[in-house]
Amino acid sequence: MFRTLAWWALQSGLRCQKPMSDADDLAIVKLMRRWKAEMRVIDGQAWLHVNGYFPATEIRSDKVEKAVPFIAQISKVRDWMVDRQRDCSRFGPLVMEGRDIGTEVFPLASVKIFLEADESVRQARLAGRGNIESIGATRDAMDATRRKGALYPALDALRVDNTCQTPDETYAILREHVRQRFPSV
Repeated sequence: MFRTLAWWALQSGLRCQKPMSDADDLAIVKLMRRWKAEMRVIDGQAWLHVNGYFPATEIRSDKVEKAVPFIAQISKVRDWMVDRQRDCSRFGPLVMEGRDIGTEVFPLASVKIFLEADESVRQARLAGRGNIESIGATRDAMDATRRKGALYPALDALRVDNTCQTPDETYAILREHVRQRFPSV
């Protein structure tokens, strides 16, 4: 969702880079309040569409990746996003990923998982997805120190360092954790 707003702000010619002024923040908040954003479920996944369009490829670009932490620092944006994320529960049981889902958005969730990996491995994974440049460590530092919705694991989250794991190995750990919490699943 933050990526979608970052993409839309960039499309609209707004400044989404350091240093962000109060005027830059206000312009993004005004844009967010005016855009035609709608949550839609497609193939069992909820996506934020803008003017009927979901920018699936565009939100994974390097330019958007760099803009997201600056958008995420804006308190009014975070408030709006948390409301939209919580509203996703109307679609039924869900799995949601994000940097503050277990601490801010759904602090009472039955299952919380905090995935971690060494920075070099994360960089290689992003490069494998086509992201040539990554601001992973910079974004982590910005997100960990922001005033609202800071990046940190929930106290009751399962912490998984998947630095040396394949996606299948990580999935097996997560699946077993969920099965222990919900034996009928």
